Amino acid sequence: MSDKDNKQLFGKNMDIHMRISTWLFFGTVSLVAVLSSFIFYQGDKLPVIVVVILAGFMGGFVSSLTRVHQFKKLFPKDAYDELKKISRFKVVVFSLIPPLVGGIAAVVLYGIFAGGMLEGNLFPRFAYEDGFKLNGNFLNIVSHWKPEGASDYIKSIVWGFIAGFSERFVPSILDGFTNGKDEK
Repeated sequence: MSDKDNKQLFGKNMDIHMRISTWLFFGTVSLVAVLSSFIFYQGDKLPVIVVVILAGFMGGFVSSLTRVHQFKKLFPKDAYDELKKISRFKVVVFSLIPPLVGGIAAVVLYGIFAGGMLEGNLFPRFAYEDGFKLNGNFLNIVSHWKPEGASDYIKSIVWGFIAGFSERFVPSILDGFTNGKDEK
């Protein structure tokens, strides 16, 4: 598609583009406000998995905002006329899909790291909290199995953001696990 075609498409479909951009923008601002509130009010009580999920949401929002802001081709040319007719609720739902997928991908990636399936200097290490007694209670085990040190917490959060930002990142890892098992 040439720049001229892009400009014509942009002008013709500015309404739907601006609606999606607006919802993504306000969603991102809201998420930042919620994240800031959680961190401010919960402090050290906030489980790292919640922050990782929020980082995944944020990655999904940032990825979507970047695409919409650059006006990359989001839909086929003929779909824009139909999109102008959709309700605001559907625009909101459409706008929230990438962040939701990003949050889910962040949790899956966090589980992959916590399970020791990917290891190395770039990835967080996990350990039980000091004084933890293994008693077989799943919630107890999961709540005490945490990133080992401060840098591991940060790595978990950064990787959560990356999982949300890159839609194909976690599925590619999962495909690698599946393909690796099939070869054995």
